Amino acid sequence: MALESPLARVRRIDVKGNTTIAQANVVADSGIELGESLWQVNAKAASARIERRLPMVQSAGVTVDWLHGAVSLALRERQVVAVYADAGSFYELLNNGYVFAAEPPSATAVSTRIGF
Repeated sequence: MALESPLARVRRIDVKGNTTIAQANVVADSGIELGESLWQVNAKAASARIERRLPMVQSAGVTVDWLHGAVSLALRERQVVAVYADAGSFYELLNNGYVFAAEPPSATAVSTRIGF
């Protein structure tokens, strides 16, 4: 039966467009697993899950290649538009206004408080 065939299983998961997010994090947050039935892959739900769980992702597209048993996760990451310092930590401001995680200051960095 075709539904139970190993050919109808996810044999490969590819991630494209990620420059700051680890591939393993994208795959884990997609909810798609190796060995899962291709029939059970919900591209729309996986895309929404990635966008919801990873704030650095602006958009995610999910496609299924039935011939090769592959799922492709194509990301468009948000851009960092500003970095600011506060109380010795640095924060990245993303293009959606979200403040991303604080970065600890390095030994050579000079912490300057900037007021606007």
